[in-house]
Amino acid sequence: MDKRQRNKFNKLLFNMLARNPSLFRLVGDPSGWVKIKDIHKALMEEGLFAGLTPKAIEQHLLLFRPEGFEVSQGRVRVLPVLRAPGIFEYKVVTPPEVLFIPLRPRALHHADASGLSPAGSSGWITLFSAKREAVLYGKRFHNKPVLCKVNAREASQGGVKFRYAGASLYLVGEKIGRNWLVLPQIPKETEARAHKDTPLREKSLEKAGSVDKTFKKPGSFFPSRSAFGELFPKAGRNRKRPKGKSVGRSRQTDRKRRKK
Repeated sequence: MDKRQRNKFNKLLFNMLARNPSLFRLVGDPSGWVKIKDIHKALMEEGLFAGLTPKAIEQHLLLFRPEGFEVSQGRVRVLPVLRAPGIFEYKVVTPPEVLFIPLRPRALHHADASGLSPAGSSGWITLFSAKREAVLYGKRFHNKPVLCKVNAREASQGGVKFRYAGASLYLVGEKIGRNWLVLPQIPKETEARAHKDTPLREKSLEKAGSVDKTFKKPGSFFPSRSAFGELFPKAGRNRKRPKGKSVGRSRQTDRKRRKK
């Protein structure tokens, strides 16, 4: 980046961290620290500075040291004096009737069985009042996220605390029970993956009848001849010799060369 692009990037970063983090779906800790990886994902969503990587953003901040920013352990923040007051103080509010949360397809089975719990280092469950915002946020961790509904008003009356983070962003720092979730139908493929207990190779051998189900402990597997042949097929038999000069012809050519 040249000097003009660097100044433009610094102004955008200041807006993301000190004025309107919720517009970029960014969540920081009480001290204002935000992960650089999350900033990079927000830039990719908006189509801004597409050539930058998380490492390039960190190197830019460490090398040019723009005023008002601090960098530490893959995180960045704007100095508290320059931030909007209370921008990262998420207050408890009464949520709307319904909120949306994006999930990985594989997480549907767990949500159906146990509800939702905070995950990751942030310690928050991130919800949105707008479907579009929820889908954009879900694409940060999956190409095709699944949208789930949360009966937020009922959950709030049941004791769950919802915190407002600005725009359409809400945060929950505790478990949301299954009774307040409205989940889509779980695909059969996803359910089958969630229930798989044995490796694929063992399953295939069991179907072929080559594995005794009584031997399940480590070191107690005795493959039969059919199983050994399936795992290590003999490639030497019934294979044609590649075309080329025979040994006899090569000896004749050597003799001719010696005579010459």
